[in-house]
Amino acid sequence: MPAAEPDEVESVVAVPEPARMQLAAPPVAPSSATLRDLVSARPVTVDTIVTDLLTWVGLRPLANGLPTPAAPVSALVQALWLAVRETQYTLNNQRPTAAATLSGPGPDGMVSGSLNAVDFDDTTLTYRVTGAPTSGSVVVDALGNFTYTPTAVTSVRGDSFTVTIDDTIGNPFHVHGLLGALGITGPTEVTIVIAPSAARSDGPVSVELSDLLARDGVEVTVNPSGAVRVIDGRFTDHVVGTAADAAAVLNELAPVLGAAAGFADPAAVTTAHAGLGNSVENFYRLNETVGGIKVLGSDIVLVTDADGAVTGLFNNYRGLAQGFDVTPAAAVDEDVEVYTIAGTAYLGSGADGDAVEAFLSENTFTNQLIVYALDDEAPASLAWRVVVRLPDAGDMSRPGRTYLIDADGADAGTIIASISNVADASSMIEASDRLGEQRTITIDSSRFLFWTTETMIDATRKIETYNTSYPLFGLIGARLPGSVVKRGWFGWDRGAVSAHANTAVVYDYYEDVLGRTSFDGAGAPITVSLRYNPGLPIFGGYANAFWDPGLQQFGYGDSGYLQSALDIVGHEFTHAVVDYVVGEGGAVLDYGEPGALNEAYADILGALIEGKSGQDRWLIGEDAGQRYLRNLANPASRSTPQGVYRAHYANRYTGSGDEGGEHVNSTIFSHAAYKMMTAVATGGISDETWATVFYQSLYRLSPGAVFVDGRAAVLSAATAQGFTNVQLDAISAAFDS
Repeated sequence: MPAAEPDEVESVVAVPEPARMQLAAPPVAPSSATLRDLVSARPVTVDTIVTDLLTWVGLRPLANGLPTPAAPVSALVQALWLAVRETQYTLNNQRPTAAATLSGPGPDGMVSGSLNAVDFDDTTLTYRVTGAPTSGSVVVDALGNFTYTPTAVTSVRGDSFTVTIDDTIGNPFHVHGLLGALGITGPTEVTIVIAPSAARSDGPVSVELSDLLARDGVEVTVNPSGAVRVIDGRFTDHVVGTAADAAAVLNELAPVLGAAAGFADPAAVTTAHAGLGNSVENFYRLNETVGGIKVLGSDIVLVTDADGAVTGLFNNYRGLAQGFDVTPAAAVDEDVEVYTIAGTAYLGSGADGDAVEAFLSENTFTNQLIVYALDDEAPASLAWRVVVRLPDAGDMSRPGRTYLIDADGADAGTIIASISNVADASSMIEASDRLGEQRTITIDSSRFLFWTTETMIDATRKIETYNTSYPLFGLIGARLPGSVVKRGWFGWDRGAVSAHANTAVVYDYYEDVLGRTSFDGAGAPITVSLRYNPGLPIFGGYANAFWDPGLQQFGYGDSGYLQSALDIVGHEFTHAVVDYVVGEGGAVLDYGEPGALNEAYADILGALIEGKSGQDRWLIGEDAGQRYLRNLANPASRSTPQGVYRAHYANRYTGSGDEGGEHVNSTIFSHAAYKMMTAVATGGISDETWATVFYQSLYRLSPGAVFVDGRAAVLSAATAQGFTNVQLDAISAAFDS
C-alpha cells in the first residue's frame, strides 16, 4: 500500500523552557525581531563570551554556578563581540537540539510527550510531522508537545513517527554554515518510537505447521508423533508480557503442539527471568495438570527477549485425558505409608523396623501427589514425590533424597526413581563419543526447578568446549571461541564428547605422568573450539587442527573429526606446551627445521599419550574418520604435495612449501623416535619413561633449535633418567641411521 502522506502541522513558536536540559534559553522575542535585537538580547560578559564559544564549537554551555566573571566587559569589547555574534548568527547559525520525553501509554493506549527543543541562536521554531506513523495518528502543538493515538495494530507491531524542527521561519535570515548553504545538512529531525504493548487475542486463531515453516529464520523440530517439539526463531508477531499473553500464543499453536483447543490456562503459566541488561530473557512455563494434580515432565516453555518478542518454544506436553485416575491405591494413601517406604529405601532393605521408625522420627518428610511422565517411552503413572530432609551437619556428608513412589496399580509402593537433593555444579557423566565408545566427561550442570542445563565446562580442569560461531551466515568469518556446547534434546554431540574427553585425558596425562598442570604449567584455562573454518563453510571444509598462541586456544576444523583422535588432541596440546617451555608462551619452532622439530615432538608425545600397541601405536590420526595422517614407522607410506614424508635427513625437503617443510620433514625426527623405542636394547623402557624423556628434553631447547639440538636434548634427558650406555647407544643409532 502507498506510504501515508506526512501530516503537515506547522506553527511559529517561542522556544519553550527546556524540561530536562540545564541551558539558559534566550528570552522570547517576537517574530519581527531584528538581528541586532537577537544578538544583543544577552549582555556581553566573560561568562556569555565563554558560553558563545562553547556552543559554537558544538559543546554545551558551562554549568551554572561556576566562578566565571559576570561583569560587563568594556564598551569596545562589547561592540566587537556583538559584531562577532551577528556574523556567527548569519553565516554559521546553530540548529536546534531536542531531548524528547514520553509519558504513557495510558488506559486508552495514548502516548504523550514533549520534544523539549532548544535553540541557542533563535527564539522561534516550527514543528512538522515529516514521517507519519504507520498505524496510529499524532498531533504536535505549537510548543512541540505531541499526543499519539494508537490503533489495534500498534499493540502488536509498535509504531514510530518523525518530527522536523526548523528555525528558518520567523527569524532573521541566516544559513547553517557552508554545509547548510549547500543543502548537505538539513533541519533537526527527531524520531519517536512507540513500543508495542502486550498482545491480546480476540478469539481462537489456529496456526498450522506450514505457517511456522513459512516464516523466515524459523526452524522447527517435530517428535515421532508429528507434534512440534522445538521452534527456534520469531514464529509469531505477538508480544508477550504476561501469563495471559503467553497462554494466548500457546492456544493458537494447539493444533501443532498436539494439544486440545484452549488447553492453555493463564493460571497454569509461571514466569521466570534470567540475565542482565541486554541478555535478559523471559520464560513462560505451562505445566499440565490432571484433576488438580501436576503432571511431572509435561510442560511447554515459551521464550521471549527482554522486550517480549517471542524467540522460541520447547514442547514436552503430554496431553493426558481428563479421565486419568488420580486416586492413590489403598496401600499408599496415607502419609506414614509412603514415608516408611522412603525411609526404608534410604536406609537400605536390611534395616529393621526400629531403625526405620527412628529414622522417621529424626528427619523431616514432605510428600506431593503427582503424575510421573518424565519417560516419553513409558505411560504416565500416578506417583508420590517424597522429599527426605536430614538435619544439617554442616559438611553435606548426609544429603537428603527425593523418592518417586508408584501410587497406583500393581506396582504401587515401588520406587520409580531416587534423586539426591544436592545439585552439584560439576558432575561426571557417561556419553558416547564419535567412535561409539562410552566416555566419562566432567560437565557443568545448572538447575532451575525441573529445567536442567548441561554444558561442556570442566571446572576441575578448567576445560571449556565450544562450537565456533558464524555470524551473518559466516559472511564475516568465524568467531572464536563461539558458544559453549550444551546437551541437546537428543543427547550430546558425539564429536564434542570426543574433544572434551580427549582433552581431559591429555590434561591428566601431563599432570599425572609429567607433573605439568595445563599447558602453561600453572593451570591455565583450556578453550577448545570445534567446527572451525577460516573461510566460508559453504565453499568447502577445513580439515585441520590447531593451537593458536595468540588466542591461547585450541581449534578443530569442520571437515573430519580430528578431535576424535586422542593422539591429535595430544599433538595440539603439546604445541602449547612447547610454546611455554621453549618460548614463554609465544609461538616458537614454527618454520622450517625448527618447525619440523616442533611437529615431531607433538606427534611423539601424542602417540605416547594415546598409548596404543601394535602397528596402530605409530599411526597419527587414525581415529579421525579418515586415513591416518602420518606413520612414524613407515613415513613414506603417506604423501604430501611436497612428496612422501621423509625418513632420513639426507633426503629432507628443502623447498619453501609446507612452511619450509615443517610437516613433511617432521617424520625424520619422529621416525628416529620409533626406531629407538623399538630397539631391542630399550625393550624394558615404559611409554611413561619415554614421555618423560621427550618432555624434559624440551627444557633443553632454544627457540631456534633444529634436529641436531633435539638429538642432543633427548640423549641428555635419557641420561638424566638413568638410561644405560647400551640404551643411550640405541638412541644415538636411531638418530644417525
